[in-house]
Amino acid sequence: MTNDSPDKAERARREREQYNEGLQRETYENRLSHCEGFTSREKWEKLVALMEISRGKEVLELGSTTWHNWLDEQKIYPKSLDCINISEAELEEGHQLAKKGTIRPNFHQMDAQSLDFPENSFDVVFGSAILHHVDLEATCQEIVRVLRPGGNFVFYEPLDINPVARVVRALTPRARTVDERPFRFADLRLLRKYLCYQFEAYELFSVPVGYLSGRLFKNPINLLTIGSQIVDDLIKILCPPAQYLYRNIILHGVNLKPQEEASSSSTVKELSSEEGSKRESAA
Repeated sequence: MTNDSPDKAERARREREQYNEGLQRETYENRLSHCEGFTSREKWEKLVALMEISRGKEVLELGSTTWHNWLDEQKIYPKSLDCINISEAELEEGHQLAKKGTIRPNFHQMDAQSLDFPENSFDVVFGSAILHHVDLEATCQEIVRVLRPGGNFVFYEPLDINPVARVVRALTPRARTVDERPFRFADLRLLRKYLCYQFEAYELFSVPVGYLSGRLFKNPINLLTIGSQIVDDLIKILCPPAQYLYRNIILHGVNLKPQEEASSSSTVKELSSEEGSKRESAA
């Protein structure tokens, strides 16, 4: 376990308290319920395809509920699944979901910024809307530490580069915690320092069109949302840099930590143990 500091501990405490109390997201989510619209199918297919790497593997979720949709409902069964959360309320929700499904996760109350797992413990680490709630550098260090060489990671996170999105977030402070910060360019650069990743962006014009659709239609899949999805896809093809203005991204990649580096700490421990034994014998 690493990366302990008063600032990180205080941040974790605030997140825990706010999630235990509950966020006021119902109005926010209802008004934007059509924003994903037709994009939800494309995005969901991508997530499910990525999560196939978890089948038969030792897996860690940073969070405690996403596994139910991403793994259990897709019949993607890992060898083992550990779920961590700083909030007792969120962990309880995970326990309730486990009663309904096939997978039986191991739940831990734990801070993602300071994971209490040995090095190289997992083949896959994943999470949904978690990295922007924590100290990003500390959490990336922990992800790399607990992932085995060649291990995979998948995260779904919001962006905060679009100025309109910033205004919306500023107007809805009760829908989020005080410490959360969706990714900006500096955060994406920081991620590159630790993780070799690719990303796919979702929802640009589908956000305002989705809001309008919610006022006009009951079904989120309609001509308006389908049309906005087509426009969003065309923009990504014709102007790839515009993806940074989109609402959400799926981050995924492989831990490129060398095998030699991964085994160095265990080798040091073995050598220290041998040295200690020799000293005891000499005594």
